[in-house]
Amino acid sequence: MSLSQRLRHRFTAERAMRRAFPSPTFERVEQAIAHTERLHRGQICFAMGASLDGDASW
Repeated sequence: MSLSQRLRHRFTAERAMRRAFPSPTFERVEQAIAHTERLHRGQICFAMGASLDGDASW
């Protein structure tokens, strides 16, 4: 993947993530995770990605 493709992917992915998870939504996700983590000794990992290239998705 060329540098221009990587940069385009990086900024497109961030914009798509912000559209899908506006600040209030993302804050609610954070609060829900923090609340649930207080109920047990485990840790929750939340990951999101806007897009993957063909190789990364397999």
